[in-house]
Amino acid sequence: MYLSLCQPPGQHRGPRTKTDPLGVLDEMLASLGMSAPHTAVALADLLRRPVARSQVDALLIAAMQGGEPLAAVVASQVMDQLGELRMLAYATAADETESLFRLAPVAPAPALTATSAKAGVTYRLSRFAQIRMDEAGHVPGQLPHNAGLILESPLSPFRCHINPLSRSTTAMQALALLGSGAALEDLRRADIPEADCEPLLSLLSAAGLIRPLDASGLSDEDQDQTLRQWDVHDLAFHLRSRLGRHDQRIGGDFRFKNIIDPVPALRPEPKHLARLQLARPDEMAMAANDPTLSQTIEARVSVRPGARRPLNLQELGLFLWRTARITRIFDGGIGEFTARPYPSGGGSYEQDVWITAREVVGLMPGFYFYAAATHELLLVRPWNTDCEALIAQAVTAMAETTIPDAVLTLGARFQRVSWKYSGMAYATQLKNTGAIYMAFYMAATAMGLSPCGLGLGSIETFRRLTGSRIEVEGSIGEFALSGPPIGA
Repeated sequence: MYLSLCQPPGQHRGPRTKTDPLGVLDEMLASLGMSAPHTAVALADLLRRPVARSQVDALLIAAMQGGEPLAAVVASQVMDQLGELRMLAYATAADETESLFRLAPVAPAPALTATSAKAGVTYRLSRFAQIRMDEAGHVPGQLPHNAGLILESPLSPFRCHINPLSRSTTAMQALALLGSGAALEDLRRADIPEADCEPLLSLLSAAGLIRPLDASGLSDEDQDQTLRQWDVHDLAFHLRSRLGRHDQRIGGDFRFKNIIDPVPALRPEPKHLARLQLARPDEMAMAANDPTLSQTIEARVSVRPGARRPLNLQELGLFLWRTARITRIFDGGIGEFTARPYPSGGGSYEQDVWITAREVVGLMPGFYFYAAATHELLLVRPWNTDCEALIAQAVTAMAETTIPDAVLTLGARFQRVSWKYSGMAYATQLKNTGAIYMAFYMAATAMGLSPCGLGLGSIETFRRLTGSRIEVEGSIGEFALSGPPIGA
């Protein structure tokens, strides 16, 4: 394993972030090196170029035997501080073009130790390891023809760059073997060059990207009760959409400003067969009859009634008026924006309400779009098998306790948010969905209706009903709404 100084990742540097690794090294050695001055000078010289970790260890052993007993303590403190500052990179060879794998720091971590891969031990890729294209430093959403591959895991503080040159074939062969488990001897039998076998296992193991297996063929991840309960995509999504464990773009950086036009604030009306103007309520009378906020919050609960009065069109219209109508359209300086009764990250309001009406008194069964600016329902599809499927999915999501009168599907126009946000666009939309759910619950509770947020729905059923491309507009949440329980 070879190590070298590197500049820390630049995406999230603060105003006081130190960026000169040589300057930091000299500063640390000046303060710590008094306990082992000869070691400090030698270490400063070694780290100015790629060096084998074994050379550093040999230097320390010689220093301790030569009269500087604190040499290892000083070196450990210096190396760990460099690691915590994300200034140490690692590779399988001193020459970057010859190195099969190269580790770049993405999060603070102590310095890696030069632990040799053990003969006879089988190593396997971490269950959380993933290979993808390297987007860092490229135009957002666009890769050049020579973009390289990286191996990463949300559990590792390093991103592993795979050799993009002629040696990439060897690197990928090694990863293919490690995907099902391979020992040092297996790599040698597969004609991986002898000089690469031990270094690549040591490097990937030290970074946590591969894991040793025990006699029963299990890794520590396989036996960790916490990790076993994480799905791979969930853990990657969680850590990638928060600060602290990666160096990628994240936040409201308006990454596509002046590159791609933003998605309009108002969704163009879908093709429809009919439109129905909903009644506008008497807000003063509504406020006079409503329970207090405290009473509504206290009474809020998911309701799945068997015996109930069906939902009617007036109630549905009042519910949509309270929760989803557009109250204002305005120019935000970077395009048009809307205001609605619930909060939305960045004021995006990317979600529209689609209603599958099964049994709503006064409304023909079918699939509707709520035109939030005009407070109208647009009939997009008469009742069909996809409407039946959507209701059946809702019944399943409600543990088959009841059949809802209507299901409100939240359709997200994803690029309305991803135009502005890097790394957290979808996470923001999930938070927006939660805000809408709460607004729905509060309104339905105040009105005495039967609300139930659903945890699952089909993007394919929604695609067929709307005719939208799933990467442009997709269902992101579903909410069942029925009339009040009998006797409530």
